[in-house]
Amino acid sequence: MLRMLPNLPRLLMAALLLLLGIAQPTLAGVFCVNTAVGLQNSLILAAANGQDDEVRIVQGTYVGNFVYASTEAQALSVLGGYETGCSTRMLDPTNTILDGNQTGLVLNLSAGTLAANFRIEGLTIRNGQGGLFAGNSSGGEVTVENNHIRDNTAGSNDGGGVLLWATTATLINNDISGNYTGFHGGGGALWVTTATLTNNNISGNTGNQGGGLYLGTTTATLTNNTLQGNAAELGGGAFLTAT
Repeated sequence: MLRMLPNLPRLLMAALLLLLGIAQPTLAGVFCVNTAVGLQNSLILAAANGQDDEVRIVQGTYVGNFVYASTEAQALSVLGGYETGCSTRMLDPTNTILDGNQTGLVLNLSAGTLAANFRIEGLTIRNGQGGLFAGNSSGGEVTVENNHIRDNTAGSNDGGGVLLWATTATLINNDISGNYTGFHGGGGALWVTTATLTNNNISGNTGNQGGGLYLGTTTATLTNNTLQGNAAELGGGAFLTAT
């Protein structure tokens, strides 16, 4: 008697779709990491696996400069606050810390010229030569939510704490404080078409233009944000220029 392999129907369907030139649904890759090396390796794998990806970071402190450099227009989420095994999560930026050790940009997420989407949530990003870069030169969406981005120094580059390039940028419930740049946006520089900022605390940042924020946007909506104690030659709290 013939016994059908359990996965045979699925394999036959995949082969048929391939023959017909029909793309199969993209699966999400989920990575659970608990070391700095594991975090960087997961970003390398995610950048080339042809999937939307989610990197879950176990609570702790991770020292390094973490880079995702993709040539695929896939979505990536980098999420902090997970317990061991990554099945449960406590969303609190103070429990998951990425520390750049003043040796480079702490978290660098790039998709080159492709319109990829990025989400960064539940992290403290600190002590880097720039805190967070996320985006690309052709669009996409970036969401930065429930993070602490602190004490980063970007030198003469844009965005001491945050630098975003995208079509749409959304910042919600972040604390962005104590960051510095000698150029645009001590707290953050947003080169985007549409920016929405809600319930953020942006304080004690220093820049040349826009101590708190530099908004290179077409449309910006700011709701219930606190901007205080920021310093700059032009625009201590925020500097807005239409793109």
